[in-house]
Amino acid sequence: MISAMTSLRSRLSAASAFATGALSTWPLATLAIATLAIATLLLTVGASAAHAQDERLTRRLDAATASRVQLLVDSAARQGLPTERMIQRALQGAAARAPADRIVSAVRGHMNELAAARTVLGVSATVMELTTGAYALEAGIPASALAQLRAQRPGQELTVSLSVITDLVSNGVPADTATALVLALSRSGVADEQLQAFQRTVQRDIALGAPPSAAAFTRAVATEALSGTIVERAGGLSYPAGAPRQVPPGRP
Repeated sequence: MISAMTSLRSRLSAASAFATGALSTWPLATLAIATLAIATLLLTVGASAAHAQDERLTRRLDAATASRVQLLVDSAARQGLPTERMIQRALQGAAARAPADRIVSAVRGHMNELAAARTVLGVSATVMELTTGAYALEAGIPASALAQLRAQRPGQELTVSLSVITDLVSNGVPADTATALVLALSRSGVADEQLQAFQRTVQRDIALGAPPSAAAFTRAVATEALSGTIVERAGGLSYPAGAPRQVPPGRP
């Protein structure tokens, strides 16, 4: 889509240069014919640009809102950012009958978070890393946490780590606690599969009534199996007030 738009812009630019340069010395009759040709080209460009819009947007949104969202999507694509989740945000807004300005604002906000995630994670970050990084930032995870994860695991995939932090926060664990624990586990060399198991057990413990911070901390200690060092590795994180010293209910 981007290459097609670039080609159209080139054609339009050439036509404009032609009109302002060579045509100025032509006879009026010839000039009129050339002007008509340029007008036809402009109509073709407009029609082609309309066809370049994502059909999902034009089907679900009014024409003005679809156009505004498409401009943001095109801008993100030119920056090399993934665009699918931006489109999905717009479609979710349409399904919820959200006002046009709120839909556009949500799409723009996600684009900005994608750009911020790439700044922190680097230009080599994968689409999934950028997407989960953007969600982490939206959830209130500080950019410094993303930077620390990248520094700890240079050249390694961070999608699972970022997803686990975001999920912990969505389940009520404070952002600083979630970040500190996952960073500590990452420094301990815990594999992605273990992080995902940790995430699932924390979810279960919270569902069974354990306080979110206590569940996360206790399960982190159990995952690492080095309870004497987990606090130090979590950057001085203290044991949550009232947290049980034993594994919370729900452990098989």
